Amino acid sequence: MEHSVEREIKEELNIGIKILEIIGVYEDRYLYQDILNYAICTVVSAKIIRGKLKVSDDISGYQFFSKNDVFKQKLAFPSIKQGISDYLGKK
Repeated sequence: MEHSVEREIKEELNIGIKILEIIGVYEDRYLYQDILNYAICTVVSAKIIRGKLKVSDDISGYQFFSKNDVFKQKLAFPSIKQGISDYLGKK
């Protein structure tokens, strides 16, 4: 799984990372055009080892948030907030 995450991050953000820990794997469900879809979200902690953040053309941008502000944001899936919460609970 680590190689898949590293490859996806390289493709989407143009950076090389080293996975430090797999925080969790989470399942989400959402309706799209009246069809129930499933998503699996893998949350990892990682260190940037090379490159500079540059989003690919299918990403509109990125932002950084403080620990206090991250939970105020609208995120794609509830599991992402759960993963962040799990990560912060380990620190």
